[in-house]
Amino acid sequence: MLNVPLFDNLKKVNPASLNKIVPIPGDMMKSKLGISLQDEDKLIDNVSVMFHSAATVKFTDTFKTMICVNLEGTAKALELGKRMKNLDTFVYISTAFSNSDKAVIDEVIYPPPKPLDEVYKFIDKHGNDEERIKKFIGGLPNTYTFSKAFCESLVDKEHGNMRTIIVRPSIVTPSVQDPPGWCDSWVAATATFSDVSRGLTRVLYGRPDVPCNTIPVDYVCNLTLVAAARQNPSKDVLVYNCCGDPDNIVTWKRGADMYLEESLKYDRVPGTLRPGKVVMSPHPLVVRYLRFTRQTVPALLADCWLRIQGKQPRHLKAVQRAALLTTLLQSFTSTRLDFRTTRSRHLMDTMSEEDKVLFPCDPKTIIWKNYMKDFYCGVQKYLLNNK
Repeated sequence: MLNVPLFDNLKKVNPASLNKIVPIPGDMMKSKLGISLQDEDKLIDNVSVMFHSAATVKFTDTFKTMICVNLEGTAKALELGKRMKNLDTFVYISTAFSNSDKAVIDEVIYPPPKPLDEVYKFIDKHGNDEERIKKFIGGLPNTYTFSKAFCESLVDKEHGNMRTIIVRPSIVTPSVQDPPGWCDSWVAATATFSDVSRGLTRVLYGRPDVPCNTIPVDYVCNLTLVAAARQNPSKDVLVYNCCGDPDNIVTWKRGADMYLEESLKYDRVPGTLRPGKVVMSPHPLVVRYLRFTRQTVPALLADCWLRIQGKQPRHLKAVQRAALLTTLLQSFTSTRLDFRTTRSRHLMDTMSEEDKVLFPCDPKTIIWKNYMKDFYCGVQKYLLNNK
């Protein structure tokens, strides 16, 4: 874990600090988180701040897995936190989209979308039926956000005497600094923009004016640390929406265009299709037609040329994978949401000028043209290993 570029600077400045890390094996799906009794005692005796961010974020995981890992795992984490002798703060990392069935999402806890017993009954009876699941979760985009809504309700109900904070990041993207553009996973906007630059995605379902509410990963970590350091003076759960600033945000269309523009400054990656600007439409039939003519046909022709050369075809499979991703994200690319960030804004305003430099987390400060350069280069360097 420590052999990633994220820790390079720390290794130069203060390498001894890494010796403070004590790894503890565990498993969210096992009883008592799969933690040994000896390790459990260490945690109970020594931990004063607990960050619970473990979750499955794969939209394609089964409904049962989502509930088992995200909801039941959170229940186990809460139970462990209550037993910690010196716990000052319990911080739960949720998602800004946990309540995206609402047009306006404030920094409050909302009621769970369904009674929990109904959820378990449904999973037992229809847990693998995609059409029934879609109807069951109502206005939420997928089972991941559905599970996170339940987690928030559980944290609110079961946190006991723990001083508790919930942080809700929106779409997490590569870091702004230390190092610029660092990322380690293909998630949402990162995968979508990369597919655009490789000619795999030329069509998105949605409207060109829908914001792509991204937040750099280091801004999320910094805001979480600041929130924990400030603690929670109340017995009620404090919620912070960690999202882009409404006055400094890009749309999905603009973000894809800026990323593509940056990628065109470099030589095209060998073996990729010719990219083109993204077209967006809120009409399913139009999207299907454009996907066929602007994505499927070019991929088929490119694969035919590979076969003629005696090579293995690969482009159609890559285009189909990219199309599946955009289908999974179509709720995000077609729905305009209003995330309220009054409490987060106040938290950032209380920071000293020195802390604002050490722990940057204000989305107002993002210069998108500069960030997109680091975004593109980071994906090339850290995910595609293209120097």
